[in-house]
Amino acid sequence: MLAEMVQAYWPLNEEQRKVYETMLGSPGFEGVRAMNKTERELGREEGVQTGHQQGHREAIAELIQDYFGALPEAAQNRIFTMDRQELAKIRMKIRSAKTLKDLGLE
Repeated sequence: MLAEMVQAYWPLNEEQRKVYETMLGSPGFEGVRAMNKTERELGREEGVQTGHQQGHREAIAELIQDYFGALPEAAQNRIFTMDRQELAKIRMKIRSAKTLKDLGLE
């Protein structure tokens, strides 16, 4: 919140902004860059991550459907609650699995 207040009430002219941006890009300012992120930027990054993971889940579900046909609702729900590591394990097993049970989805 402090960083947002500073950004809102301490306007910089174009030259000052360039100097500030240059400083932030310099080695040793990693902590400042991290503290400088606004709630909006953090929310956007989280949204992108969530969207990426959701797309990964959808791709895995579609791949499984290609191999085994329509998925039961319980299997779909299971896929859409898996974390990244669980999804990676499923992805590695899809080609060798003979049934949904082999994937832990039945």
